[in-house]
Amino acid sequence: MNTFAMLFPGQGCQKIGMLKSFKEFSIIKNIFNESSEILKYNLWKIIENGPYEILNKTEITQPAILTASFAIWKIWKKLSGQNPQFMAGHSLGEYSALVCANSLSFSDAVKIVSLRGKFMQESVNNRECATSAIIGLSKVGPGSILSKLMKDFLKDSDLQGISLNHPNVIIQQTKKYKKLIYAI
Repeated sequence: MNTFAMLFPGQGCQKIGMLKSFKEFSIIKNIFNESSEILKYNLWKIIENGPYEILNKTEITQPAILTASFAIWKIWKKLSGQNPQFMAGHSLGEYSALVCANSLSFSDAVKIVSLRGKFMQESVNNRECATSAIIGLSKVGPGSILSKLMKDFLKDSDLQGISLNHPNVIIQQTKKYKKLIYAI
């Protein structure tokens, strides 16, 4: 037996028609029907036809990715019968990993990520904001060029360093992020 792990994606991997190559599997429709019943809207129709403005709303995207991940997992299990030794997910993908590991029911996860997405969406409604990743800086932290630039920008904006994923990667969120990117 091969040792392997499964990693489930987070928000940002969605696109219209993302499951076209899996249409032949009835399990896809069944799982999307279950999710749609919980959500009270036709999730399958949105991922098949869009529009992007709807699919890319966090409150729609999160259940869409969870449902797609779970459906693909079910197909994997049906075709291979193998279980990974480890499951993990990036951000939203953690919920998919928990569902596929039988640690969280699918219906509960759909409800949770729907609310999670709704609250995330509400937190940015009517606000100008954007997120950017800065990769390849030789030094991040006190005294770094980024730290100095952030300090200057913080005087007049809502610039925030929101994620340090690696010593050379920082994720930023601000309405003035473009000015910071150009300054670097």
